[in-house]
Amino acid sequence: MYLISYRKKIIMIITLILFLILNFGNTNAIMCTIKAPSGTSVEINTDWIAKGGIPNAEIVIGRNAVCYDCDIATAELLRDKFESLLEENGRMPVVDIVTEKEADKSMNLILIGGPVDNTLTADLINAEKSKIDWYNSIGDIEVIKDAFTTGKYAIIIGGKDSDATRKAAEAFIKGLNSCISSTSISSVTTKCTEGFTGNRKCSGNIVEQEYKYADCTTEWRYYRDCDELDSFIGEKYCKGDDIYQKYRDYFCSNGKCDYNEFEKYIRTCEYGCENGVCLEPSKLHIETVPSGAGVYINGEYKGLTPITIPIKKGSHTLLIRKSGYKDYKTRVFLSSGEYKDISIELEEIGEKTYKKTEVEEKCIIDISSSPSGAEVYIDGEFIGKTPIMKEVLCGKYYIEVKKEGYELWEKVVELSEDNPKFEEAVTLSPSKKLEISGFEIDQKYLAIIPIVLGVLGFLIRLLRG
Repeated sequence: MYLISYRKKIIMIITLILFLILNFGNTNAIMCTIKAPSGTSVEINTDWIAKGGIPNAEIVIGRNAVCYDCDIATAELLRDKFESLLEENGRMPVVDIVTEKEADKSMNLILIGGPVDNTLTADLINAEKSKIDWYNSIGDIEVIKDAFTTGKYAIIIGGKDSDATRKAAEAFIKGLNSCISSTSISSVTTKCTEGFTGNRKCSGNIVEQEYKYADCTTEWRYYRDCDELDSFIGEKYCKGDDIYQKYRDYFCSNGKCDYNEFEKYIRTCEYGCENGVCLEPSKLHIETVPSGAGVYINGEYKGLTPITIPIKKGSHTLLIRKSGYKDYKTRVFLSSGEYKDISIELEEIGEKTYKKTEVEEKCIIDISSSPSGAEVYIDGEFIGKTPIMKEVLCGKYYIEVKKEGYELWEKVVELSEDNPKFEEAVTLSPSKKLEISGFEIDQKYLAIIPIVLGVLGFLIRLLRG
């Protein structure tokens, strides 16, 4: 009885060894039939993914996919399952996830996404090798032989959008799992199921995930570098003459990438900022007779005539000074990017007669308003409240009249010897919005405010009993 039992054990051990050789050898692959969400079925050979413990495929995602993060997540889901289900020689090698440009076409390729998300899928459609209507697919799996290299395969897992692609990937994994589980490989018991456990941790700014082997030993593997996700978001905007943009600074926390969002300084615009873009300089070209006169803009020395000065848009004070000649002073107004020529004949000191220039010309700005008491600004500078009369040098000015609860009134006026006075009776229009505690409310909603307050009061009394 003991002898028979011993022989049976020997036969069982030999059978098990032969079984392992046949199932885990480099030449015996598993053929799996997998059904896609669309209802079509494909035959998948596990050797196309890994053979003899060596990676035989790459997972390829589209760098400019509509939902890049979605495709990354789908690719990682596939890779995790390959490592846990298709183990060879005890440890399945990592299958790389790459973008189209990084793909090694001498290997088998698993393409994630349809032609909109993955340019390699689009290339196979254009070469008439792919026969599926990916633009309308609810989720398909297609196997293409000699896709980019003779003897190599491409497996397209995709659909019309990222959701359809995800469903196709889940069907692929389900079919692969079912196929492998149904083979005699599943009869070989192990102490632990090999694969990723789902546990993740931070190592600095690196996310690592736990991998468990069949012998129940574990190791932490690289998953993602949070620093690679740092990026600007939204449109650039101006704060004064500076350009800013929202920025997300990613860091690792509790095994995942999180971020802090803040505004980040980009640059300072020398000639002004508008809509997040630096304005082109306006240019003022000045010539004098005689030449060699000093030029001052807003009190700052710029050089000797003839001279071309890059300058911000708006109103500026121009002073020209030369020994033996009277100072010439005026105001000039330039719009954004404007080029303006000024030619001046300077007047010698001591001449009995001379031509009047803009230096001697005084002009008047006279503003009243209804209602009165509105604030008046000239070129952005507060000069008083209405009614007000102000003597200024003749020139071009930007006038604003402001009063709380009323719409802004604004106008550009040009005063000269022939038009020395600007007089305006401004009728201010009530504002269409009402500001309450820092919030602006459109007046069309004011009528319902008492009703809303009444309902809230009733509810509060009801709750109090």
